[in-house]
Amino acid sequence: MPGAVRLNRNQLIELIENIEAGGGDAADLRRELELLEPPAKPSAQVRRGGSKVEREEESTGERLNREVGDLFSDGVTGDILEKLMDIDRNYALKELKIMCVEAGFSPSGHKKKLAAKLLANGLVR
Repeated sequence: MPGAVRLNRNQLIELIENIEAGGGDAADLRRELELLEPPAKPSAQVRRGGSKVEREEESTGERLNREVGDLFSDGVTGDILEKLMDIDRNYALKELKIMCVEAGFSPSGHKKKLAAKLLANGLVR
């Protein structure tokens, strides 16, 4: 009997991307992804003031917690957010993508997402 592998939503997406980047067929995994509960939507609240509608956007910390919080045992804490911001300032997108590829991670995503992958695995400080 084969062993069971448990992946969270982000890990499954990354696995699908890696398989497809290598020319493989991930159709079965994409179907499994569709069966999962959809990710939480950004918590934008709408306030009506007369005829004007304002939206409150989620903070960078909230967005990162939603996108990559599962990479860290306590989610994206203030200290982790600060480190991600420093990495974002100190590295170019191209550098982070190269570092991810060299580490075996998918190079897809914005700078802070790539930084989170590297930080969570101890490859940057």
